[in-house]
Amino acid sequence: FALIWNPKAGRTAKFSKSIPDLQDAFRERGAELDVQYISDERPGREIARELEGRVDGILIAGGDGTLHECMRGMKTFATPVALLPLGTANVLAQEIHVPGNPVDAAMLVFSGTVQLFDVGLANDAPFVLWCGVGLDAHIVHRVSASLKRLFGSIAFEMTGFREIPFYTPERLHVVVDGKKKKGYFAIISNITLYGGKLLFPDANPRDGLFDVLLVSDSSKFTFFRNYLGVSRHKPPKLSKVIRLRGKQVDI
Repeated sequence: FALIWNPKAGRTAKFSKSIPDLQDAFRERGAELDVQYISDERPGREIARELEGRVDGILIAGGDGTLHECMRGMKTFATPVALLPLGTANVLAQEIHVPGNPVDAAMLVFSGTVQLFDVGLANDAPFVLWCGVGLDAHIVHRVSASLKRLFGSIAFEMTGFREIPFYTPERLHVVVDGKKKKGYFAIISNITLYGGKLLFPDANPRDGLFDVLLVSDSSKFTFFRNYLGVSRHKPPKLSKVIRLRGKQVDI
């Protein structure tokens, strides 16, 4: 097995000290764990590209961003991937109920089962969570690393409330399996959670379909209202949205 570790991920200090013990635990079970470190000189996608097909499994220690970065280097997705949550939000780990303790998560390699998961392509870049066009992309681009370190996943909400009053949306022309719609903010999701909150309660990451949410109104009031209408466990209360489902989405 190989471990791709992002030392810059949100919760790495304690994990770094546990790596030797983790390697010992793998040896006790008759397996080796080769540790590879992500750096500016050697990004995650490059490491994943080298490892794919050469090991029995790849463990990715980091957050959702680290997972996305590593996946961009994979070609066949035939090598099983395990996620060790060390990031700010760890949305995928929440989605598939991976233990919050990264060492416990690593042990699932021996006790868990391999599950298939849909992989989407956005401009040829693979993703397993979601991709956003409009406000979502703007907020992710504007949130600062320091804010994420201080406040965790709340940093995205704080940035959203700060940016919405000054954000000018562009009109989007969206086509989902031939169905044409117009709106101002789109999220194409593979999972039920969005930023750790329940936005797509009927999504299934194994059904071969995207769940699409399109906001049809450009007013800031609608953006604020929908932002507040999403919680972690309850179905979302949204206004002026269009929901679609399909295999291909063009925007």
